[in-house]
Amino acid sequence: MTAQSVVVATIVAVCAVFSVWRLMSMRLRLKTLDVLSVLPGVAYMPGVALLRRKTLAKLSSGGCGACQGAVNENVRPANQKPGALRR
Repeated sequence: MTAQSVVVATIVAVCAVFSVWRLMSMRLRLKTLDVLSVLPGVAYMPGVALLRRKTLAKLSSGGCGACQGAVNENVRPANQKPGALRR
């Protein structure tokens, strides 16, 4: 019973940390990584360096990257009818 409680608590904690990370802004993510880098041994972990590179890449891309319409001009918005004039 105790092992099950530890496993469940670990899964819930990991999910909570992941959710908070995904909801953070890019700048707050970078500040968090900077604070974690001060701790001894954490700065040399490959996961921290990878997260920092990915966060910097997303920050420099200028947006969240979720919308294809901003990237591809040939994609028309969902509310625009075929043959309608673009404004």
